[in-house]
Amino acid sequence: MSRNLELVEATINHWSAAMQDARRLRDQRITDLFRMDPDRARNMWVEGAGLELDFSKNLIDEAALSRLLDMVDARGLLQERALLFSGAPVNNTENQPALHMTFRGSGPEAEVKAARQALARAREFAEAVRANDGRFQNVLCLGVGGADLGPQLVINALSSHGAGRHAGPAVHFVASCDAAELSAALEPLDPRSTLLIITSKSFKTQETMANARAAEAWLRQGHDGVLPQDAVAAVTANRDRARAFGLPDGMIFDMFEWVGGRYSIWSTASLAAMIKLGPDLFEEFLLGAAAMDSHFQEAPLRRNLPVLLAVLNVWYVNFMNWPAQAIVPYNYGLNLLPEYLSQLVMESNGKRVSKAGMTLPHATAPVTFGVTGTKAQHSFFQALHQGPLPVPADFIGTLEGMGSIGPKHDVLIANMFAQAEALMTGQLTDARDGTFDSHRTCPGNRPTNMILLPRLDARHLGALVAMYEHRVFVESVIWGINPFDQWGVELGKTLAGTIEQELSSGQVAAGRDPSTSRLMARYLAARKG
Repeated sequence: MSRNLELVEATINHWSAAMQDARRLRDQRITDLFRMDPDRARNMWVEGAGLELDFSKNLIDEAALSRLLDMVDARGLLQERALLFSGAPVNNTENQPALHMTFRGSGPEAEVKAARQALARAREFAEAVRANDGRFQNVLCLGVGGADLGPQLVINALSSHGAGRHAGPAVHFVASCDAAELSAALEPLDPRSTLLIITSKSFKTQETMANARAAEAWLRQGHDGVLPQDAVAAVTANRDRARAFGLPDGMIFDMFEWVGGRYSIWSTASLAAMIKLGPDLFEEFLLGAAAMDSHFQEAPLRRNLPVLLAVLNVWYVNFMNWPAQAIVPYNYGLNLLPEYLSQLVMESNGKRVSKAGMTLPHATAPVTFGVTGTKAQHSFFQALHQGPLPVPADFIGTLEGMGSIGPKHDVLIANMFAQAEALMTGQLTDARDGTFDSHRTCPGNRPTNMILLPRLDARHLGALVAMYEHRVFVESVIWGINPFDQWGVELGKTLAGTIEQELSSGQVAAGRDPSTSRLMARYLAARKG
């Protein structure tokens, strides 16, 4: 029997067993699972790379979990993981490896060396900018997707670690091609003390390059028409296009074709984070991710954080038919994490065909959303507690607080623990007098994971982000999809380019659908006044 046939047969058998487990557990209550297993809280607690995961508040038992892990093994996770780290072209539609891990020292030796050399150049530049007091008081970053969210996430989470004498210049980000966003960012800045960083792997991303041309003109005007050689930097895999833009080689920092945008947080795409926080702190971030790489490759499946999170996600999406997941960090520094992970999850695994191009018979990436904890409690938590469809949630908290002014950390953590408990236990009566009131009833039995960091520092942030990357990869193996391409994104970008050309010419091409043609005509009429 061929390997493919073996894989199909194993998948069918394991999928069928998981469906039976889901039917068995669907009407079970999580609180009953605790009563049946007094050691459940201890047994469903796993540690790795400094992070702790309590997954005991999930609607699953050890038997079902064991069968899911068997399915992961049968799907060839160990082999696929080895291919990922070996530099094989796991991105089969583009015939590319996915080697973002090389920047943190994991992967083939030659690519690790190239990645570390690129980071060394970025480090040297960042140190020079930080040492030249007063030359650059602001950094303006132009990028979109991971090139925008990645460095923002790192800076937001770790800015307190770069305070005082370690703090670099202020960093500002612009992602969309809405002129209002760029104008708002430029308004308080002085072009004579602003460094512009353009991050685009292809150096032809429409939104980024439109902003780059406008920002470069603003800089040039502020320097009496003569742009200093050190005022604009590029992070790209396309040096030729950066040179054509007018940048000298010394201001171009390499980003490689084998690094996808949503995985570029570890690369030179985080040049602004190195400038703001200092290269040493960024290196700590990489070391934390490397620790998670080791955990992912070495820990047995039952003790492996990314694997456990992945099978739980698949369990809810495919066997409980719950198509959404909430990411709720109880730490202000992680306020961008939900948005970052929504891109990572849905751009990676939001696919409807297998790696072989066959239409999948099941759902893939859940709708992923979130907000920081106590803000979320006053918005979408209503739906989590009383909505008709359960939404599994990851709660992320730190054992140590950071703020020196304001409420004690106990207040924040108490809210996190209370919400997880309330989602599980619910409230079936009116707590005031014990009578039933359907409006106040919370059914409970809503699953949560609790992810604990000792503190929000560079190493544990690196481990956290890498954990979710590997979770996404494990899910892709189970679903049989390629998590490293994004052809849906490319389609919209291509169409936008052609529509822009037609709007610029004032002529709507024949053959467009009636709705789009009418919308374009309406815009052109408004533009004429």
